[in-house]
Amino acid sequence: MPNGGDKDTVMALLLCECRMLYGNRGLTKFAMESLGSVIKENHSGVSGHGDAAVRRAVEDVYSLIG
Repeated sequence: MPNGGDKDTVMALLLCECRMLYGNRGLTKFAMESLGSVIKENHSGVSGHGDAAVRRAVEDVYSLIG
């Protein structure tokens, strides 16, 4: 997320991602067996965001992907 990014936009995207992962738990479990580490790697830049709410949202995504 270059230049810190817009907090509201990042939060909206992360919350949508949480909803999609939660709503598709069966498919998510199947896909995460091979893609979990890639998703965590891609979210690593966002998890370093200065805002605590953004960091918690990233942790929520991580908890959903196991």
